[in-house]
Amino acid sequence: MSFAATLALVAGYAIWSKRSAREHPLLQVAAVKPIVFVARFFGGILLTSMIGGFSTALFAVEHFHRLSAYGLPANLMAMPVISFVVMPMGMFAMLLTPFGLDVIPWKIAGFGLDIVIAIAKTVSGWGGNVDMGRLPGWYFPVAVAGFLSLAPLRTKLRYLGAAVIALAPLWHWRRPDRPREIVIAEDGSICRDCQRAGPCNPIDPIRLTSSSINGEGRSRRS
Repeated sequence: MSFAATLALVAGYAIWSKRSAREHPLLQVAAVKPIVFVARFFGGILLTSMIGGFSTALFAVEHFHRLSAYGLPANLMAMPVISFVVMPMGMFAMLLTPFGLDVIPWKIAGFGLDIVIAIAKTVSGWGGNVDMGRLPGWYFPVAVAGFLSLAPLRTKLRYLGAAVIALAPLWHWRRPDRPREIVIAEDGSICRDCQRAGPCNPIDPIRLTSSSINGEGRSRRS
């Protein structure tokens, strides 16, 4: 996921750097420049979070079968702390380590990390995770092929990759005859009815019988 996010960010920056650099004369007014700076800073965080989130969504769905709905607000709250507190103090601590003066910068960096962890816990408490269910075997390689066409290429062929990424889930979700799976833990304590394109709904293990499994689909031991 980290490699996918890095590749997407590099490709996104390459596209962004080719845009027209002309600015409105109003943006050059001294009183407006601080507002423009703040807007560009948070706009950059928003754009970076969107690119990174979309690029890793393919892998999150494949491996975790869910998507996080509040990644953008979490990054908007955490990135200023990382940029202005954690990273600068970490650099100062590294430079001051040979002189034995790195204690205070590390404490300030640790305080910043405590804030980031508190933000993560707060956002995770909002819920909002979207359960996607198990996807068919063809979806992940097709979507990754589209991503690899979209990110590295510099010609108009990259739009073909965007079309593949957009059409793959539509092709899957339009099928009404998706098979269902029942996932059972080894000790039988957790049973979940996992429809491939929907959420995994818990099942009472007492009501789970072989006839109900055969009626719903096929069982899989995990």
